[in-house]
Amino acid sequence: MTTSLTDFGDGYQLITLENSRGLRLSCTDFGARLTSLTKNGRELVLGFDQASDYQQELGDAIYYGAIVGRVAGRISGAEADISGQRYKLTANEKGRNTLHGGGENGLHDKKWEVELGDNQVIFTTTLADGLHGFPGNVAVKVIYFLNDEDEWGYEILATSDQDTLWNPCHHVYFNLTGDVSQPLDHHKLWLNASHYEPLKEGLPSFTKADVTGTALDFTKEKAIGDALHSLDKQITENNGIDHPFFLDDQQGVQARLISPDGQLSVELSTNQPSVVIFTANFGDNTPIARGNRLAHQGALTFETQVAPGAEQNASFGTLLLKAGEPYYNQTIFKINSLK
Repeated sequence: MTTSLTDFGDGYQLITLENSRGLRLSCTDFGARLTSLTKNGRELVLGFDQASDYQQELGDAIYYGAIVGRVAGRISGAEADISGQRYKLTANEKGRNTLHGGGENGLHDKKWEVELGDNQVIFTTTLADGLHGFPGNVAVKVIYFLNDEDEWGYEILATSDQDTLWNPCHHVYFNLTGDVSQPLDHHKLWLNASHYEPLKEGLPSFTKADVTGTALDFTKEKAIGDALHSLDKQITENNGIDHPFFLDDQQGVQARLISPDGQLSVELSTNQPSVVIFTANFGDNTPIARGNRLAHQGALTFETQVAPGAEQNASFGTLLLKAGEPYYNQTIFKINSLK
């Protein structure tokens, strides 16, 4: 295993880990984000080569590869009850809803403290009481790790000094072709998820629905294009997939993404109850990443978390982080060479 540090621009660092099998991971203290993941030279994720590129207005580039929170996803009406008290939150989406915890000065655009460990990178930061309307000072630690079994992953740990809402995620985007100008159509996806959360005007519906008979049924591996080009209203009304899926089991592999050429797959395992799949439904208003313009629906996220809307439906899980209680999210991705 080798580790190197280089300049990422604007006062930020880039840290790169590489194992003995040609898997290379780069991350930065700007948003504790993953910037690159390559296997034998093939780029597997969406990212940029310098910090300033993430400041583009196109396609929510600021969130690419970052740790997102306090609460990933949308909170309808930018208000929430926390331990019996009503809080008004920053309405950073359309002036009505809270997106990814409130926007500016969130986890995704902070400069994190960095410590190098054994085959890992440790990032730490704090979120101040009252930021974006949320109560509590939250201490956050994120650990990236890589091993010689071609597994990489992250751990998110946190504690708060007051009851607060807490539901962060990692916003990694995958395109296994190595060329983000290629849409996802011929990638194949399998999910261990028999239920999903329908969206209502792009917002959480607070309900669970069976995937059977819908375009969102990935319980049997299929091409993502089969869903994206269907006439299912959940696809057409939301311009693609942007949905939480409820995982049937928190043991073993829970999702698998396979490259169009069949040479690579990514397998996901997590201790979280849900994963939000978003297919980069940005239209033509997309940035250029490493020389290629991101295609509409040219990348896919695996956002492991509690399903958005849990603040209004306890059956999803809880977003409440009580004062002094620990939070822990572990998510592992295994890169498999299939040919």
